[in-house]
Amino acid sequence: MRTWIKIVLALIILMAVALGVWFFLFSKPIRPVEPIRSALDSSLIVPVSTMRIPIEFQLKDLEKMVNTKLKGVFIKEWLAVGDKKKDSIYLELERTNPIRFAWTPGELSAKVPLRISFRFKKKAIGIRIQNEKPIVAEVILNLKSKINLDDGWGINSTTTLEGIVWEMEPSIKIAFVQVNLRKVADNYLEKNQNKITRKFDSLSHELLDTRQIVQRIWNDIQKPIILKKTQPQIGLSAHAEELISRWTANAEGNISGMITLKAKVYAWFGEPEVYENVPIPKHKYAGKQMRLSFLVIKSRKRAKLKHASLK
Repeated sequence: MRTWIKIVLALIILMAVALGVWFFLFSKPIRPVEPIRSALDSSLIVPVSTMRIPIEFQLKDLEKMVNTKLKGVFIKEWLAVGDKKKDSIYLELERTNPIRFAWTPGELSAKVPLRISFRFKKKAIGIRIQNEKPIVAEVILNLKSKINLDDGWGINSTTTLEGIVWEMEPSIKIAFVQVNLRKVADNYLEKNQNKITRKFDSLSHELLDTRQIVQRIWNDIQKPIILKKTQPQIGLSAHAEELISRWTANAEGNISGMITLKAKVYAWFGEPEVYENVPIPKHKYAGKQMRLSFLVIKSRKRAKLKHASLK
């Protein structure tokens, strides 16, 4: 019995030795093969993100400033009249009641109440006639301004006279005859409307400082956004590429528009990538179809403020 056990153990040992020799002679060690390096990271195209930023000017603030600028008499001049231009009228235009504005996308309408004072000089039968007491008339001018943005994002408006409503017609009594001067005044206002409309265009450019708002948005959006403040920091950086705009309607009747900013957004770890802030691009109007934005930044700008800020 013991002899049989010895034989079995010997066979087991021999088989183990044989298997060890076989593995040593015929098998090769398994070594991991390094994968082929991919160039995909360097060839990725960063998608362009779209951000929509609403801007707004309060009409009540604009009305307050315009009424302050056009306070009292703002036009004074002599006007030659008659077929041979021998007669003349001295006119003064004075704002009476507050100017009121209304807004539709791209157009600003104004009702301008004015008092017109006349001093009339006329030569009749070799006699020079002149009224000492001014003739007074009152009108409401309906103006309409097309509000555009120039290449530098500044306001470039074009104002026209849409109509005249006479509240009080002017007249003068000459040699027992009452002479109505409304026709003369109508002709003056229509032929010289640019003297009034230029004032509104210059005020629009001065008071509606759209360039300052857009410049602030352009600069602020390119500042790094820190998501994790503890070290190592994690954040996002946006490299702005394009700006376009369009005028919009407003439920409260205020001047409003939408600026669409296109930028590439990068994630960073540790420190943000050094990026040179490029100059603001030329203004372009948005087309009818606009892509949906992934982020909306609310920014409201009151006309009386000198600086805009993102909220």
